[in-house]
Amino acid sequence: MKKTQNKTSVFKKIATIIVLIFLAVLLFVAFAYLTKIWPFNNNSQNNLPVKIMDSQKNATKDTIPAAKDTTTKTTDQVPVNATVTATIDELFQSNGKITFKATVQSSVVGGKCSVTFTNPNDKPVVRTFNATAGKTVTVCGPVEIPEQEFTYLGQWDATFRYYINDGQITATKVITIQ
Repeated sequence: MKKTQNKTSVFKKIATIIVLIFLAVLLFVAFAYLTKIWPFNNNSQNNLPVKIMDSQKNATKDTIPAAKDTTTKTTDQVPVNATVTATIDELFQSNGKITFKATVQSSVVGGKCSVTFTNPNDKPVVRTFNATAGKTVTVCGPVEIPEQEFTYLGQWDATFRYYINDGQITATKVITIQ
């Protein structure tokens, strides 16, 4: 009879511990859900509450000057500006990345930069980003692209385009991806 009571009391203790653990997990999940710090959500910026993240996005939008991003023209329809020169300053492969940087001899502030890597045996690799104005030059980059995006080894043509005031400036260079 005594053995049955011991087995019953051990079973009750184990069942009580399991129920307490379950309740603790349930309380944590409810707290995380209600405070929007759920560890498995897509808002991975330090798990900040959604309201704070939205205000950070709005502040960023307010501080960046609006640029004329939309156009109905294709690249071939945008005229090339022959009076301004562009130079690809950095184009190399290192530590699993392709690094690209270009400068434009221009005192114009702003603009968009684009670099397109093409190879007849693979799909193009494209990056578009904002230009940074310096005192006498406009800088585009540096931009780092993981080398895994270049699935074909060999020569790739890098075509740089700088868009400003409904015109474009271009430069090209070849890189060998190894």
